[in-house]
Amino acid sequence: MDLSLNKSAYELHKSMEQRLKFWLNMDAWSLDDAAQVLSGIDPDKTIAPQTHPNLGYLQGAVTLFSGRQIPEPPTREYRLVGGELSDSLELVNNSGNFSDDAEYESRKEEGYELQAYFDRCTSFTRLFNNPSTCPVSPNEWIERALSKKVSIPWLAAAKERGLLPNNMTEEFGKMKQSNIASNTRHSPSNIKREVRKLETQEMYKAWQKAYRILKQKRPNMSDVWYSDHIAKTDNPKNRSAETIRAHMAK
Repeated sequence: MDLSLNKSAYELHKSMEQRLKFWLNMDAWSLDDAAQVLSGIDPDKTIAPQTHPNLGYLQGAVTLFSGRQIPEPPTREYRLVGGELSDSLELVNNSGNFSDDAEYESRKEEGYELQAYFDRCTSFTRLFNNPSTCPVSPNEWIERALSKKVSIPWLAAAKERGLLPNNMTEEFGKMKQSNIASNTRHSPSNIKREVRKLETQEMYKAWQKAYRILKQKRPNMSDVWYSDHIAKTDNPKNRSAETIRAHMAK
């Protein structure tokens, strides 16, 4: 239950450490803020969700304490602009107009992932939506979440890096490790499962991106060729070409 005492496998990004520390040093969290922070989301950077009227998938945005943004921000690129005296480069944002079906599918996949994070926050608010017993301080929120077996992905990493306030560190230091031992002896911790799930999703996204790039460069090749090429050049975990082929075009 006490995830804070397990060694962290969560990649807490350096750029987000101060953001998480800011939230942990607050006197109180609202229910909505607690739902997002404990799910690994920085509430200040959240864009409220809405369903795309034509394409049907969820739009919005979250920034995780791992440093990842969902959806990924538009790419920034330079274009050549003709002038009266000379040409110049102008920085523009690629607004995300879909150039092909693969790009649309990628955005739709991000929409599903975004939906999963918002669904988790909704479930969290329903679990704690009792004004008479609702926690107030970050310490109370974390203790109550752990008591209900809610996974807090960044907690162990925050403890390792000294981001928790002193009173919070002392409180977690008093917790017994018997429950941890019994839980980890028989099955992986929730945090490790969450990390593996996110790592797998990142791996699939890398294959899908490589597949889209290859299709643009070599549009007339077979999926077997594409998957073999990715397996040889963009496959740090040494997955088989068959496994890559099963996920690269989704």
